[in-house]
Amino acid sequence: MWMLLKINCYINFMDKRSIAFMLILPIVLTFLLGSALDPIFDGDGTNVLEVSTWLYYIDDSEGGDRFREFLDEYNERLNMNMSEETDLDTALDSVSDMIVDAYLLYRDGLITIFRNEHASQSARWLEIVFTTYLMRVSIVNDIAEEGADIELLRFIAETGMDIGSHVSIMQIEAVRRPDAIGYYAVTMLTLTGTYAMLVFVLALNAEKRRMTLKRYLLSGNSLSNFLINKSVSIAIVIFVKLSLIMLFNTFIYRVYFGSPATAIIVLLAIVIHAFAFTQIGMLFSMMIRNLTALAIALNAVILPAILFLGGAYLGYQRLTAIGLGDFAVYSPVYHINRGIFEAIYLNSIDYLIRYIIIAFVAALLLAAINTILAKWRGNSWVQ
Repeated sequence: MWMLLKINCYINFMDKRSIAFMLILPIVLTFLLGSALDPIFDGDGTNVLEVSTWLYYIDDSEGGDRFREFLDEYNERLNMNMSEETDLDTALDSVSDMIVDAYLLYRDGLITIFRNEHASQSARWLEIVFTTYLMRVSIVNDIAEEGADIELLRFIAETGMDIGSHVSIMQIEAVRRPDAIGYYAVTMLTLTGTYAMLVFVLALNAEKRRMTLKRYLLSGNSLSNFLINKSVSIAIVIFVKLSLIMLFNTFIYRVYFGSPATAIIVLLAIVIHAFAFTQIGMLFSMMIRNLTALAIALNAVILPAILFLGGAYLGYQRLTAIGLGDFAVYSPVYHINRGIFEAIYLNSIDYLIRYIIIAFVAALLLAAINTILAKWRGNSWVQ
């Protein structure tokens, strides 16, 4: 009941028109940005891969020769620019400096791939292709070693290359990637979660100006309880809003959010992200008395910078092109966006799960710090 009361207080602060505006704005921005920037997104969101630039070294062996034949035959279909590099240090420096996406080392029947964390989706899927190739070649070799039938050995010799490649090619051709609408549907969701920080500061400032917070504290209630309830209430409202936006994007814009399970994980990640940012907003509020100035700084400088580097307006490849790629990793928004896109389009939730865990732990630590600060500040904070 108390939580419902706090949610109602937040809704009263925002008023119905403001809530409608906050609900409609991400939907409108998704359409406007998606339509305006569609020319820089190649393809229609399916069966399209960026060209991936690789260095490689393949040893002189029977297996190496077959792998080299595989690359020669399917290089164009794999969407790769391949250059041979025998010096490991030089190759790794190129990968580290993001001159190339990855370095492939084939030695003694084993494939080792070195890639930087900003490699394109194509590079990550090529890892699956090469790993699958190696596994299938290993199976063929095992059959050859066990088989004594001459016809079987001849069959393996003639079709071994196909056994090692066709399924992998089919896998990579089935890769999705976001079109413009799909890209901004995700980034507008994370933008909404990030702006929970500003929403919290504005709501708290309104409570101070209307003296409702002061009356609340004078009635014997604690500041820490008020702040925690306020942040949780905002997170719940944002959860409802994000759910509605995702449903709209799914059924009206036809945005692909992966399987239902993936979509739920994505929604959970953004809500936890939003709660963590409300805790950051609370920490700033405890440190800075002038909440109006804080709100202006957040709205004009801090949040736009975090979101810009996180890819909310330009994709990471575009940030790299203008020399800002190295700074993107300092934005939490970059990491949640990357995790979401990998979950949706690469069917890999590992990065997103790590982000959820880190954001959740950070939110709890910040909540504990904020509770201590609120008890230390006490009623004097609203004077």
